[in-house]
Amino acid sequence: MSVDKVRVARNFGRYVKSYGDYAIVQKRMAHQLLQRVRRAGGSHAGRIIEIGCGTGYFTQLLAETCRQSEITAIDICSEALGVASLRLRHNPNLHFRVADGELLDERNCDLLVSNATFQWFNDLSGAFARYYACLRDGGAMLFATLGQGTFTELYVSMSKTLGDKAHAIGANYNRHFPSPKAIESDLSAAGFARVRVEQEKETEMYNSVKDFLYAIKYIGAGNPKPMVLSPRSLAKLIGYYSEHFSDRG
Repeated sequence: MSVDKVRVARNFGRYVKSYGDYAIVQKRMAHQLLQRVRRAGGSHAGRIIEIGCGTGYFTQLLAETCRQSEITAIDICSEALGVASLRLRHNPNLHFRVADGELLDERNCDLLVSNATFQWFNDLSGAFARYYACLRDGGAMLFATLGQGTFTELYVSMSKTLGDKAHAIGANYNRHFPSPKAIESDLSAAGFARVRVEQEKETEMYNSVKDFLYAIKYIGAGNPKPMVLSPRSLAKLIGYYSEHFSDRG
């Protein structure tokens, strides 16, 4: 199943105002990625491209760290770019552009960075090959993405309670959450040397299953082509999730 990028952009555009309040894990990822940028000497990079900048949370961290770098931040969602460009309008070295990061066509970049974006791509291996061609000799790419195991509890609950409907509403979406081994293999095949892939598990707690489902909605990360569930089906899904995956209430 391929991701409909137009619908993805529309989803994120609809919820740009609430994204910052609910993207807790994505913010943790951003700070961890920034540490790796610093350790790799990225603060001295001449030309940086950020792929999938969203509303600019990581962009701001990056700009504050890489003060002398020329940074171009791209995203497929024009509404998100509007928010990012407004909050960072006083930085003369920062430029924004609406573009599909999966199809990046640039040259002579020193550093490519991306946070919580690659899970939306249809052809990650093809994107990696294009990114390799974008970099100067000695350039680097550093990124964080949602990986294998993301939303496992939700997908299991869907599959167990919704039957054939599970496929329609996205229970097979976890194919877009790649394993560390798959990422490493795709990077090596694209030509990258000194590949290193790290995996960390983040657990976010919610007061109820409904709170969790609303959080997905309000960061714009719901199924780009949603199917409306009946109250009965939704109750079954929530009941199964609560029974099998609740922890400390």
